[in-house]
Amino acid sequence: MQEVFAAAYADTAAQFERVFARLFPGGEGRLLLTDPDDMLATGIEVEARPPGKKVKRLSLLSGGERSLTAVALLVAIFKARPSPFYVMDEVEAALDDTNLGRLIVIMEEPARVEPGSS
Repeated sequence: MQEVFAAAYADTAAQFERVFARLFPGGEGRLLLTDPDDMLATGIEVEARPPGKKVKRLSLLSGGERSLTAVALLVAIFKARPSPFYVMDEVEAALDDTNLGRLIVIMEEPARVEPGSS
């Protein structure tokens, strides 16, 4: 269980960094384990720093930035562990045209296994 979780976390964290950087050009996002020494009890924290901002806590982001960060996490999970289909409802509701365009480009990419991933 620990090995499966660790591998899924590593793949998702790597994808989140890539996806976040594409949805927020010039920004940085990453996933952190709250207790990396205890993989059965650890939590996952999301750090997000849109371009031009120093904040990392999600509660300090605007509503649109929080929504786009949540979408980045979902897409990262989808890319880390591909499925034959996904069902999402109104995922674009809080996105402006620019961010919607970026999301569409990412969602249209075929699923592919990155080197070094499971």
